[in-house]
Amino acid sequence: VQTFYNATTTFSADFTQTYLVKAYNQTKTSQGHVIFSKPGKMDWTYKDPAGNRIVSDGSLLRVYEAANKQMYEQNVTQSQY
Repeated sequence: VQTFYNATTTFSADFTQTYLVKAYNQTKTSQGHVIFSKPGKMDWTYKDPAGNRIVSDGSLLRVYEAANKQMYEQNVTQSQY
């Protein structure tokens, strides 16, 4: 397993994410595609909710919420993601 990991530089997959919004006691589902690249880079592109995206260069995390037309930036070490 370690040899495979050491030789791998990128990984990509489609995903389905289910989470609980405690304030409303609602379960929600998101879907999309994710790409991880060494060292420490990631790109989450959502098709549901459409247009949402999370990107990191390993130092800075950027989260875009399409419905609100807002982008948040935060240092990776301070992020909840």
